Amino acid sequence: MANTLRGAWNATTGYIGGFFSGVGRHIVPVAASVAAILLGGKKGMIAAGTLGLWGIGSSIRHVFSHTSNKI
Repeated sequence: MANTLRGAWNATTGYIGGFFSGVGRHIVPVAASVAAILLGGKKGMIAAGTLGLWGIGSSIRHVFSHTSNKI
């Protein structure tokens, strides 16, 4: 007979841990997005520029991670 309580506990802690791990890895774009929306003027433009630079850097990292695989 399977122990479903332990499986449910492991699944729940895994989902919660994965969520916080994802937020931790993406804190810069989340913070820049919130700042770009909430701040006005020059500070909002700086936050939007930061978000754009993060996106460009992320795209470049994504492309090079696929090109480094050997054929």
